[in-house]
Amino acid sequence: MSSYSSLNEALDFSLVETRDDIEDHFFRACDYLFNKIEIEHNNCRFRITEIEAGFVINELIQDKIHASITQRFPGNIYVHKRGGNYKARNYLGLDLTCGGERPNGDLFYGTLLLVGLKNLESGKVYDGPNISLKGLLGIEHIEGNEGRKNPWNGQELDKITAIDDKSLDSAIKVHQIEKDSDFYVGPRNRLGRTEDDEQLGDELRLRACLFKPTKAKKKMKLLSELEGKNIIDLPPQKEITTEVKRVNREDDPSIHIPTAYEIESFLEDEKLKVGGRYINADSLMILSDKSDLKPIGGNQEGCYFIFSTLPEEEIPTFSKDGYRGYKATLEKDGYIFRCLYNGKGGHLRERLQEHLFNTKTLKKILSPDYKNNNISGTGAMSLEAMSEAQAKSLELNNKFDPAKHKLKTISKAFKKETHQSAHQNYEGKDFLINGIDITEEQWSDVKFAVIVVKTDSEFGKILIEEAFAAENGRPPLCRRHG
Repeated sequence: MSSYSSLNEALDFSLVETRDDIEDHFFRACDYLFNKIEIEHNNCRFRITEIEAGFVINELIQDKIHASITQRFPGNIYVHKRGGNYKARNYLGLDLTCGGERPNGDLFYGTLLLVGLKNLESGKVYDGPNISLKGLLGIEHIEGNEGRKNPWNGQELDKITAIDDKSLDSAIKVHQIEKDSDFYVGPRNRLGRTEDDEQLGDELRLRACLFKPTKAKKKMKLLSELEGKNIIDLPPQKEITTEVKRVNREDDPSIHIPTAYEIESFLEDEKLKVGGRYINADSLMILSDKSDLKPIGGNQEGCYFIFSTLPEEEIPTFSKDGYRGYKATLEKDGYIFRCLYNGKGGHLRERLQEHLFNTKTLKKILSPDYKNNNISGTGAMSLEAMSEAQAKSLELNNKFDPAKHKLKTISKAFKKETHQSAHQNYEGKDFLINGIDITEEQWSDVKFAVIVVKTDSEFGKILIEEAFAAENGRPPLCRRHG
């Protein structure tokens, strides 16, 4: 594997066509950034030692990045902001942007988070986005809560604004070098995936570092210079040989996907199936108004399962095993409920509001009073769609931007298991829209309900989702593994 020959090549992701292409380009870009350049600022030279990548590219990857306009272009420096202002003192970081325009005209966002640097004058290694940025700029790092409360002073802000939103080679000197260092690649532990990206496939290896990662980060050392460059995977997850391991991902970043043994053990222990210990009629919360979600509580973390009384022949499926999800039902108050969708994360009440009491439904978007100018496209909880003619009309009225809103077309989303009658329900409707509002008249004959399983363990959330799917199949409106 050869690296790129220039910084422009390394940061130009515009020709990637698959998720594998993204990984391959990232590997070669890291080889260039680790082994072909050193950067200089304030008369100090630095070597980049760790990077994580994040992208928002239609149909390929949807990461949790800022999606700043600066991130639509390659080769710029982007310093993290919130609400137009720089983030707090101990939360600021720096990205090298790598967005651009694909051959089909789609604009995309791309960013390389600078996670680690080595000061070649002092030998000091900076570990973490915030500490690396301060090390580069020569700003004092203040630890703990004191650092969070301590505001930026004018001199520090001048240093930040001097490089922010500038091209890398104009704000910081770039020196060409020739190294042959080995480096490690693996899943990210800082930049997160969105639910949409989880539906697109396995987690990509978009973290690279010049050291062998260990839990004791203070003991990390640069690898010796080696002949030839080898891409070495991060150490694999340890096998579970006894009981189910319940740990938090923050305690062990190597844990990402449960093993088959863990899923089977969890199923045996918790009976996580429709009609089982947690997913049963008694746990169903039937909804009629947004206020019915109040018992979930604010900032609640865990997993949620959305059910409805829609007949199975009226429900499309976005997952190749979604048809299995039709079969398991729960009965409550004389109604038969089928699971439509499940998700995980934090702020569950807010997520469910977006799914079931959405403020961007087709009816609201088409209303002359709609002023949001933002349309969310997704393959999750999509029971509404708009026609191509409606989309063009909204575009003419500056309410729809095809490059920004990323609406999914039905032809790419529906699986062959979908009943013919469900296909007919969507005849002539081309673009799927995220979420519905169950208080609208079209849903007056349908009941909706949710079940929430609370946990703040990232590993636990994944276990719950995978155990449910192993027993019941992926719910029809989920795209993961579909």
